[in-house]
Amino acid sequence: MKALTLILFCLSVSLAIGTEKVIPFAMPDKMEDLLANYCFDCHDDETKKGEVRLDNLKTLALKDQLDLLNRVQEQIFIKEMPP
Repeated sequence: MKALTLILFCLSVSLAIGTEKVIPFAMPDKMEDLLANYCFDCHDDETKKGEVRLDNLKTLALKDQLDLLNRVQEQIFIKEMPP
């Protein structure tokens, strides 16, 4: 009985994780201006330098938004970006 309960719990958690909704991302105007001025020329749908695309940030799931923004922050911190 305990094994069945555990299996059902794991299954429900995996289903919940797999159905993550896209939460609208309210990007501040200042951030959007910074990305447009320093990032979109090289990291848009056409260019995607380093396989990084920033012009679609608002359409990503929250987890993906945070992962991407953390990568951007790291590149800025180590002074790799903007060039």
